[in-house]
Formats: sequence, structure tokens, C-alpha cells
Amino acid sequence: MSDKDYLWSELTRKNPRLLEDPHFTPASMRKFFDRVYKAGWSAGYKSSHDMPKQGFGTFSTIFGGKL
Repeated sequence: MSDKDYLWSELTRKNPRLLEDPHFTPASMRKFFDRVYKAGWSAGYKSSHDMPKQGFGTFSTIFGGKL
């Protein structure tokens, strides 16, 4: 099971109203989830590549770049 599918199953297990809301069908709710997940993953992926290669800015300033 992928992380995405695991997240969806946990989300719907803990919030069954997501599948029972009269404003959404289970399929439309899953489509919404897929789009939000993809947008979040893409933003995280992009921001991880945009980080400076030498450290995390403030972290390296305070701790000298040592973990």
C-alpha cells in the first residue's frame, strides 16, 4: 500500500463523514484528496530542491551547520 493510499484509508477511517457528506460523493471526495495530495507533494518536492545546499539557513547560522 502506498503512503498516499494509507493516508486516505486512515483519513476516511477517522472521519467517515468524508464519505457520507451529502455534498460530495465518495468518488468526488477521493478526486479532491488526490489533487490536494499531489499539490502538497509537488510543493514539498520543489521547496526541498530550492533549499540552499549548505544547510538550513537559520539552523546553520545558530549551530554552525553541524547536526
